[in-house]
Amino acid sequence: MMQHHNPELESARTLVFVAWIFAILGFIADVILLILLWWTIVGAIFPIIGIWVFFRINNIKTAVDKGDVETASRLNTTIFGIIAIFFGGIVPGILLLVAKGNIDRAASQWISKPPTPPSSPPITEIYCTHCGAKNSVDSTYCKACGKELKR
Repeated sequence: MMQHHNPELESARTLVFVAWIFAILGFIADVILLILLWWTIVGAIFPIIGIWVFFRINNIKTAVDKGDVETASRLNTTIFGIIAIFFGGIVPGILLLVAKGNIDRAASQWISKPPTPPSSPPITEIYCTHCGAKNSVDSTYCKACGKELKR
């Protein structure tokens, strides 16, 4: 679903991209931590959640890049932003929380402005059901046969 240029979506795209860059760094640190400390609870659980956070940020980035504000809004929740602060890094988490506002505003603009269907031209003429002659829409009787026009 592509949509027209939307400043809120453009801001969200920038914020999510920067969060994604920082998340890559966190992902690398999480993989190293997992390799070095896999045998401890902190060394196993913390990096696994951090890796999950990275992949979700990547999915948010993909949705925003495609202009899919519905998916981006569904993935980038306030709870996820808080989780990202703890497990993905302070910078990506805060950027995602800020981007959430932009994504939500872009989504509400998209929902509140559905495409308008083309309007049909106004009716200016009607046809007599008795003889088929063309008459003005204001006429009460047919100009050809004199019978009453039915609406």
